[in-house]
Amino acid sequence: MDLSVEIPLSGRREVLLPPSKSLAARELVIAALTSRESLSQTVTVLGTCCDDTAAMARALTSHNDYTHVIECTQNDEYQAISSPSKIEGAGGSMKIFDDLGGTSPKSKQVLRRYRIAQVFRNSSKQISLESLSYSPSIPLYLRGGADTQQLNHYYNSNNYINVEGAGTAMRFLTAFMACQRGRCVTLDGNQRMRHRPIAPLVDALRHMGATIDYIDRKGFPPLKIEGRKLHGGALALRGDVSSQFTSALLMVAPVAGGITLTLEGDIVSRPYIDMTLALMRHHGIEARWHDGAIVVPAGCYTAAAPHIEGDWSAASYWLGLKALAPQLCITLSPLSEHSLQGDHAIATMMEPLGVRVRYYNNKCVTLEHDAVQLPSRYCRDMAATPDLVPTLAVTLCLLRVPFALTGVATLRLKESDRLEALRQELGQLGYCVEAGDNALRYDGNHTPPASPPVLDPHGDHRLAMALSLAATRHHGIVINNAQVVTKSYPTWWQQLLQ
Repeated sequence: MDLSVEIPLSGRREVLLPPSKSLAARELVIAALTSRESLSQTVTVLGTCCDDTAAMARALTSHNDYTHVIECTQNDEYQAISSPSKIEGAGGSMKIFDDLGGTSPKSKQVLRRYRIAQVFRNSSKQISLESLSYSPSIPLYLRGGADTQQLNHYYNSNNYINVEGAGTAMRFLTAFMACQRGRCVTLDGNQRMRHRPIAPLVDALRHMGATIDYIDRKGFPPLKIEGRKLHGGALALRGDVSSQFTSALLMVAPVAGGITLTLEGDIVSRPYIDMTLALMRHHGIEARWHDGAIVVPAGCYTAAAPHIEGDWSAASYWLGLKALAPQLCITLSPLSEHSLQGDHAIATMMEPLGVRVRYYNNKCVTLEHDAVQLPSRYCRDMAATPDLVPTLAVTLCLLRVPFALTGVATLRLKESDRLEALRQELGQLGYCVEAGDNALRYDGNHTPPASPPVLDPHGDHRLAMALSLAATRHHGIVINNAQVVTKSYPTWWQQLLQ
């Protein structure tokens, strides 16, 4: 889908953000390792706010043989029959978070982690998935006109799991499926996923007794996983590749007998590791840093209401918009000042650009703008929060602020090679950006393009959203493959262009 981007630059925006995808993923994993009842509650609360969350939910719920009756709606979205608005659990009734909205995305990182941790407790309850949305992981022949029998067959054929471009799902499900005794699955993804390394995680799981084979290229998906009982002990893992490898191991560690995990070298995206540890403690596992290592005791997760927040990664694009269009009145919810998400740091990062975040009742924020002198050069180490690099790079270029963003090596292994993609697309807009091995730099110069460019997000949701901000300075730009935003923020275009 090619989209001409024209952003209204006046008026008021009251934005309902998606839930944090990172938090949601962790909550789903932990729920899956806890009990069927916990997973049922978590999926009901979190819904399927984006493609990545839907992929994780399908894989975890099919593992538990839950009943989910899929119906094809008139607008070609696939949805499960709705669950009740209140769910009964071991701790009484829990009301669904109405204030998050049924269609808005939740934090991508949190949702994934919650799913794995709740599968291990025995329960006879079944689950009906709510709002199972369209996802590219549904084969083309099932999109449009597929009957209920076909769709049920697809979702219940759970020996083959295709996560498409969902990197968190690939990493978390690798660890989760490795400890599911008696289950044999093939875990696959799209072509980009097949070029994203997974060897450090596979090697660590093999050290714990896992049986995992590479089907094609050594070190990369697809994987054949034969679930078995894992054993704990002392482990070492490189800390400079992906924090998701670390989080995946941590979440399955309690059911494997506990581990002491030493991270070697520099640690990237440490806030995501701390997020995982916080959620594990929320669910009864006292996992902590100790003398430079992470100690996870053996134990069983306990059921608890999922910790879900609005997505600060998604909020970053609105802070970038405020820096570029100060006259806009923007309110974002639900956001917390005391967030578990590392990308909460965007509030501080945008202050030199005049953007100030004002919190209200720990539920929403308004964005204000101060008249400031822009920095002569903006320098920041982004190793802890690499997902914010596209937002910052695009915003700084549009403001003509020279910058050096370092600690960005892992961005070459994301949904796209984000460093090269930013260099190419910002170059089309007339900004000469240098993409090194571990740094992204811009000298502040600009050459206006001869005609409005067609920008390619390289199949990457974060690039599509960041590049859309260019419409504040460049009239008539077009973004192709604009639908990639459904990976984390399905309502982005609707909210931006309203």
